Amino acid sequence: MVYYSAEQSIYIALTGIFSALNLTCLVIAYQNDSSATVSLLAYIALVYAFVADVTIFQLTFVFMELLGAAVITFFNLFTIWYKMKYGEDEDEAEKQVEE
Repeated sequence: MVYYSAEQSIYIALTGIFSALNLTCLVIAYQNDSSATVSLLAYIALVYAFVADVTIFQLTFVFMELLGAAVITFFNLFTIWYKMKYGEDEDEAEKQVEE
């Protein structure tokens, strides 16, 4: 830790703070919703990774990499939307079957 510059130390501190906030939010989300929906949201980190690679590290990507990330992101968002729209109906049907 002694050899880091002030800027690097700030980045390390911010990473720790945001990581703790992320973990806290995930715990609350797992408590309040189904784990399937919350684990789908974890794939959104793929978008953040691509943005960080472009903005921080100035990396470029080939078309197939971007297409793969777009397909994963699209189907995750579609699944989340579908669960939000039709998931409640399935939960109610399961409750009726149990009764």
